[in-house]
Order: sequence, then structure tokens, then C-alpha cells
Amino acid sequence: MARSADFASTESELADSERAIDKPFPPEDMAPARLPTRAVGKSHEEEADWRRFGTLAVGLAIGVAVGAGIALLMAPMSGADVREKIGDRARGLRGQAADTWDDLRDELRYASRRGRRGVRRGVTRGRWAAEDAVDRSRR
Repeated sequence: MARSADFASTESELADSERAIDKPFPPEDMAPARLPTRAVGKSHEEEADWRRFGTLAVGLAIGVAVGAGIALLMAPMSGADVREKIGDRARGLRGQAADTWDDLRDELRYASRRGRRGVRRGVTRGRWAAEDAVDRSRR
């Protein structure tokens, strides 16, 4: 297998590539950093800071309350109107689903009738072909 030195176009490139081959891999400037000898971080045995957790919980509760209040103030309709609109929409979707189901049922019935008709025709034609074959063999 060819080394990179075999493809060098000038003598300076050849010398550089030969020097690079003699160096250990990886170079010292890319060597991994030394790991600390002592563990870094908090121990799981230390007590949790519940004061910070309480502050977070209070902040979340206040945010939820303010957001709910703004949503109620900015709502374009009253609660009764919204419920009525949702009910109307649900009834409309239920009607559409029933119509779609009826259409599918009708299409499946039509396809099954057409299939049965095709099978009957095939059986009749097969019977005729068998009778013709029997008639030919008798002659």
C-alpha cells in the first residue's frame, strides 16, 4: 500500500510527510486532557435545597393563575357559547361520519353483488366449456 510520501509532488512536501510519519499518533497537542483525581459535583447524600424548590413551585403557580386569568379576559365568547359551539361541531361530525359509513356500506354491497355475479358467470361459462369438451370427446 502506498504511503502519503509516495504522492508528494515537491521535495519539501516529501520531507514534511516523512517527518509526519515519524511522529506518534495522536500528536501531543491533541492528547486528551487529564481527568481530575477527585470527583466533581454534589454528593447524593447532601440535603436538597427545599427553599429553591418552593420558590420554583410558587413561581409556577403564580404563572398558571395569571395565564388563566388572561385567557378568561381575552376569550371572545362566554363559556355557554363555547360549549354550544363545541356540541354543534360534534353533532355535525357525527352526521358526516354516519354518511361516510353509509356510503362505504353501499359501495361494499355493490362490489359484493358485482363479484357474485362475476363468479356465477364464470361458473356458467366453465360448465358450458366442460359440456362442449364432453360433446367433442363423444364424437
